[in-house]
Amino acid sequence: MAPQSSTDKSLAIVTDVKGFYDNFWPTNLPSREDLEETRQHLEKIIPNKRWERILDAGCGLGVCTVSLRDMGNKVVGVDISPESLQAAERLANRLGKEDIEFLEANLMELPFEDESFDLILCWGVLMYVPSAEKVFSELVRCLHKDGTLVVAVHRKSALTPMHNAIRYVCLRIPKFARGAAIKLMALSIKTLVTALNRRPVRDDLSFEAKVEDFYFIPFKRFFTIDEMQALFQRHGMSSEVVFEHT
Repeated sequence: MAPQSSTDKSLAIVTDVKGFYDNFWPTNLPSREDLEETRQHLEKIIPNKRWERILDAGCGLGVCTVSLRDMGNKVVGVDISPESLQAAERLANRLGKEDIEFLEANLMELPFEDESFDLILCWGVLMYVPSAEKVFSELVRCLHKDGTLVVAVHRKSALTPMHNAIRYVCLRIPKFARGAAIKLMALSIKTLVTALNRRPVRDDLSFEAKVEDFYFIPFKRFFTIDEMQALFQRHGMSSEVVFEHT
């Protein structure tokens, strides 16, 4: 059997991640509390001005996109998952923001002209793409020369090897047994969170959904702060760490 080419590997990653979120996000819709918390958080990290054109790159269900609409004159959300985009359109319409444009697109080949946006948000996306470098290049290409790019990723830490080991095992659980495995893992985490009196991230998601999203995603990577700063530097951009952890 011939070895798999880099192009084939990239296509497989895109296909697998797209399939995962086609099924995952539409069944885990945001609550009003989550939407409000997201809005408040974005207001903390995005400069307070009226933006002309905003891109939400990898918008998913549109949780960030609907908040960005209040910050700009024109907002576009793109994602590779058509099922998620349909849910995002329903969310925007429900909130009276029908003028948001949602497009199905691969972030490695964005369908926009150079310098199309003065603000681009890429929130929790670079971890799941075949080439973070290529996606970043596309984002920079589409960004106005005086624009702002806001990126959030999973941070690499001392616990990352353990996380990857757990994912390695989880992804090899037969599909017929995954539901039971997810429930067992969720119960364990819920017990630990309760014992430590810690507040879980995204309260609107069930513990089962958190486990599925964190450990059963087909492809995932982590980044250090230094790696992200170097990514900005390679593309001729200055950078600022707004939050080391969220």
